[in-house]
Amino acid sequence: MKFSRATRILHLLIIIVVSLQLLSQSFMFVPSPDKLPQTQLEAWLFVVHLCVGIMGLCFVAVRLMSVMDDEVDSKRLYPFFHQETLSQFIGELKAIPNWFKQGPPAPDQDSLIASSVHGFGLLLILGLGTTGILFYIGLEPNGAMDALTKFFRETHEFFALLLWIYILGHVGMYIRHRMQGHKQVSDIFSFKDDAEDGIH
Repeated sequence: MKFSRATRILHLLIIIVVSLQLLSQSFMFVPSPDKLPQTQLEAWLFVVHLCVGIMGLCFVAVRLMSVMDDEVDSKRLYPFFHQETLSQFIGELKAIPNWFKQGPPAPDQDSLIASSVHGFGLLLILGLGTTGILFYIGLEPNGAMDALTKFFRETHEFFALLLWIYILGHVGMYIRHRMQGHKQVSDIFSFKDDAEDGIH
């Protein structure tokens, strides 16, 4: 699989942002009327979470804009939106049971399922960033929130749960690929510039 340098850098930045967000989420204080921060660190981490979240939203927006501007990339990441790739995508879905015996296909086979998983990840982070900002905008200084703001908060927390599952699954597949000897899966962490953009 080929990757441009810009794609590799954005991929690394998104990994850093997501890691910081999940880490800060575990220790930060979320304002509410009946709850006060126990430590200054809790309150400070909420601000860090907000600022890093805005950065992450910007990174993902840039990546998605580059995807929309590249027809090949768009068909890889979102094959179900394109008639030319939909049948191949469905065929790969039907072959998933074989993965339990033979393992997933090597990264250099350009699997549309693997590509679409990365496409889903971008949309998930976009949803997380958007709902997080809308929650913060609707939050009163004393921690009070109306019904719509509560909805954004609950949706943001649900997306965060999905992200944890996504990360664990991502790491699990990475380990599975390495066990099969698929060294190409680590190419995304190199900063060399290849001829064409890839799926991440």
